[in-house]
Amino acid sequence: MQKSEPTVSLEEASPEAYDAYVHQAVQAAIDDPSPGVPHEEAKIYFAKKRAELLSRLAG
Repeated sequence: MQKSEPTVSLEEASPEAYDAYVHQAVQAAIDDPSPGVPHEEAKIYFAKKRAELLSRLAG
């Protein structure tokens, strides 16, 4: 699946254009046939990312 990118920056987008972009992105995710990531795996991944960021901020 390819992530769609907005054609204008979010600061320049009208509320309607942004809404359409979000709906398109959500629908693309719903329609994506690839297997999802198990919840526990996602929690571990983001815990590691959070720890790395906190480590960089502290050091």
